[in-house]
Amino acid sequence: MLAAFEKWKIEGLDVKSTFLYGTLDEELYMEQPQGFKVLGNEHKVLRLKKAIYGLKQAARAWWHELDRSLKALGFSRLYADAGIFVAKHADGTRVIILVYVDDIILTGPNTTLVTSKKKLFMDKWECCDLGECREFLRMRIEYRGGKTYLDQVPYLEKILKRFGMADAKVAQTPLPTSYKPELFDGTATAALRSQYQLVIGSLLYLMLGTRPDLAFAVTQMEKFTHNPSEEHLLKTRHILRYLASTRKYALVYDGRSDTGLYAYCDSSYGDDRSDADHRHQSMQGYYFSLANASVKWHSKTQTLISTSSTMAEYIALSDCAHDCAWYKILFSELGKPMPYVPIYGDSHGAIFNTQNPITQKGIKHIEIHYHYIQEQIEKGEVKVFAVPTTENVANMFTKNLGPTLFLKHRKQLGIEFYPL
Repeated sequence: MLAAFEKWKIEGLDVKSTFLYGTLDEELYMEQPQGFKVLGNEHKVLRLKKAIYGLKQAARAWWHELDRSLKALGFSRLYADAGIFVAKHADGTRVIILVYVDDIILTGPNTTLVTSKKKLFMDKWECCDLGECREFLRMRIEYRGGKTYLDQVPYLEKILKRFGMADAKVAQTPLPTSYKPELFDGTATAALRSQYQLVIGSLLYLMLGTRPDLAFAVTQMEKFTHNPSEEHLLKTRHILRYLASTRKYALVYDGRSDTGLYAYCDSSYGDDRSDADHRHQSMQGYYFSLANASVKWHSKTQTLISTSSTMAEYIALSDCAHDCAWYKILFSELGKPMPYVPIYGDSHGAIFNTQNPITQKGIKHIEIHYHYIQEQIEKGEVKVFAVPTTENVANMFTKNLGPTLFLKHRKQLGIEFYPL
């Protein structure tokens, strides 16, 4: 979303027959395909010199071929993300290429340079020119009034119709307030399991793409895909009811804003009841925002058993700091270095422990790698600030909130009604 923040134009390309370009380094053979067998030599096999669809090495071979061609065009691969390539010109101007298999987008501050690099790329590879990028990985992109709108409305409409929820009664939140799912002590039927997995798979795709407001609900219900109950299925339909009422919502990145990258972090002590050993693990969640909308979100159960809420919050802050370090590397390689990444949390005890590397009774027994947050603060890579619990947006990634607080935080995630 750097392009949205900087108000850069985004160009799109679709490379044709990508997996057929890769040159193979390994010695591989295949049987002669039906209809192409050489008469009198049917017993012989063919040695593959180029990749074909269905070959395990095809994606890797294509990426290496692409990497070589982009280097010839003046691009270098980022260490922070192998799918991003940057060409830096003498005046410091950069052209950025993002690659996901055969989907390509190009952007940068100089439209003329972007167009020039795009033409050179198309001279090398057979492509379909998509012009100004309006869709990427089934996510629609709209530009209006200095803002960039990102949504998956067509896909959302499709799954609502598929599961018979297009005209469902609306719900204000993804799950009922304070609902805490528990393990099913019976055995699910094959039909129930199959239907449940279809719904969860569809919801995961939406949640990972453009709907951070679904993160807590979907990750909670996803834990029961191996043995769901009728109640679990009913709650997934509640999520669909919520989607039916918010089907026209989008992530909105405001290019007119000067709000840079920041994170909110939270945990919920001992709230997860889905563990078979009844260990009551803690939930943690955080999200990153740029240009007033979410760019990354995270909601999961902590693997380590916390003995206090302060310890659970401390672990969550440390995990968040890892992503902060990655973002600093990424933006530095993109020519947009930042002095530090601010993290906001609501646990004064956890924040005190991050900023005071003294052995504290409550955290001295935890594993060493969770003290990573202290190192990052000492180096000045991140800064942690306290906010009131009611203002901590990351609350919605760790628990079921009531409608008032949920709707307030959803807006802070950058999710707005936008009928395209």
